[in-house]
Amino acid sequence: MKEEPINLEGMGLTDRQLMAVSLVFYGGLSKKLAARIMKISSQAISDHIKAALKKISQALT
Repeated sequence: MKEEPINLEGMGLTDRQLMAVSLVFYGGLSKKLAARIMKISSQAISDHIKAALKKISQALT
């Protein structure tokens, strides 16, 4: 089964959620490094990713 990238446009993600997901999952960065790039705490990046994954999951079901 071939994996296809998910188009995140139109899933209701905020700009910060989209950036966090892009840096960590598409860019392969650690959450810690992504948080430093975004100038936010490690907890904040985890919160952005958690909220984004919830929205993505809801959009795909």
